[in-house]
This record gives sequence, structure tokens and C-alpha cells, in this order.
Amino acid sequence: EILDFDLGITDLSFVIGDADKFLYSAIIDRLWYKGSYGDWEWSLGRQRVNWGINSYWNANDLFNAFTFTDFDYEERPGSDAVRVQKYFKNGANLEFAGSVNSDTAFIGASKFSWNKWNYDFQLLAGKYYNDYVIGCGWAGGIKKWGFKGESSYFVNSETSSSNVASMSVSGEYILSGNRFLGIGLLYSSNGISGGSVISNDLLSFQTSAKSLMPTRWSTITSFVGEINGLTNYALILVYMPGVNFALLMPSLTRSIAQNFDLSIHMINTAGNLNGQNIFLANGFARAKWSF
Repeated sequence: EILDFDLGITDLSFVIGDADKFLYSAIIDRLWYKGSYGDWEWSLGRQRVNWGINSYWNANDLFNAFTFTDFDYEERPGSDAVRVQKYFKNGANLEFAGSVNSDTAFIGASKFSWNKWNYDFQLLAGKYYNDYVIGCGWAGGIKKWGFKGESSYFVNSETSSSNVASMSVSGEYILSGNRFLGIGLLYSSNGISGGSVISNDLLSFQTSAKSLMPTRWSTITSFVGEINGLTNYALILVYMPGVNFALLMPSLTRSIAQNFDLSIHMINTAGNLNGQNIFLANGFARAKWSF
């Protein structure tokens, strides 16, 4: 049932067969019509409406919030949406988008983006389910560091006690030898703020633009490099202060052919769960054919 469930208003997820302990499923996650006239462009259907800027946590990504622990989905999820864009001669862009999911819950927003002082800026406002939302984002650089950030504020239309602020910043630095260092910080006002006991929900957390992480503060450090031209590695550490919980995610990828990769991924969790210190290790192997 999980594999056959589709969040979109159109069901494009199918279980096409099973054998012994295996299930075979197919998901159509990109199916849209796109047109243009002059400086206007529009699209309709299952598509990726990407409003995120930050490298790790995207408070502005209202339509397709994702989690970086989903290593097997680089393309990121699509949504059933209508999208209209207007391009200006100075490089600015005005965009309107609306989406309805399988529960007929609605997201609709507008975004204006422009470039100034070698920075990309954006402002957005709209309706996110039962909340009104405003947000902003930027991407630029400070000396040799890339510098990105996003913030969104969600105002509940029914009760002010449910208002939520979400803010993230990240920095990236390119090292010698094709190595990459990244750091990031996330603040979520509705997250867990402290205490030695956390619930099992932390391990089964459902990401949304309003709740990117279950804790109030989260930090991330990533280090990516290559062993040779065919083998790459990555190490990601996420630490959640206050609850003293961490995720460690190493991976190794080998290019077998021009369009075929083999990789090994680990997702390790460590911390205190229901008063007990725990360490859980999960390993995954993936074969990827791109065409």
C-alpha cells in the first residue's frame, strides 16, 4: 500500500508485480505540458516547482520539500501543479504556482526573484495549506565561500499559537583536489528544543516546508571528494543540539560505465531515545542506470 500510494491529485504510482519477497513498482513523477509566448512561460501537470536555494534545508521550497537522507532521489519529488512565469529584460523573474494534492489540500504562492550585487534574491508570499506564508532567500558569496540562506514565516489562519518560523543558512568551500566542504544551520521554531528524551517520531519524521527537521536547532557538515576519476566519496554529519542526537551518513560511489554507477550508503543514528542511549546502523547498496 505504501508503494502504491500517490500524494498527487492524479495517481501515478503503481505496483506492477511481486515475486517471493520482492515488489516491483513504477512511479511517473514528471508528466507535464509546457508552453510559452513572448516573455511568458507556463506549465501544467506533474512537475518539479523548485523554489529552494539553500544547499541542505529549503524553507522556501513550498511545493516539493525533501529530505537529504533520501539519497536515492536526486531529482527530488514532483507535484501536480500549475505554474506561470514572467521574465523581465533585467533578468528578474515573477512566478505564480498552485498545487492540489490527493486530499485536495491547496498550496498557492507567488515569487519574485532578481540579481543585485552579485547575489540572487527572492521574495515569496502565498497560502500553504491552512497557513499564510511569507519568505525570502539569497545566494551569493563571501570571499571564497558560497553563502546561501532562506527563511519563511507561516501564520496559521485558525490559531496564532501554531505560527512557525523556519530559517536556514549554509556555506560551501571548494578545496584542492576536487574536494568540497559544506556547513549549514537550521532553526525551526516548532522543533524540539531540549531534554534528554525524544520520541520515536524523530526516526520517522515526515519533512515539509513548515517542518524541515524535528528539532529546533540542527547543524550539518558535509565533506565530498574523489579517490580517482571514477570513485567518489561523501561524509555527512548532522548534529541536533539540545536533544544531543546525530546522523552520520557516509557513502562511496563507483562509476562502472558512462551511465552506470554502483554505490554504498550508510545512515547511522546515535543519541538518546526514550531514556536509552542508542546507535542504529543502516546500509544500502544501489545500482543506478541513467538514460
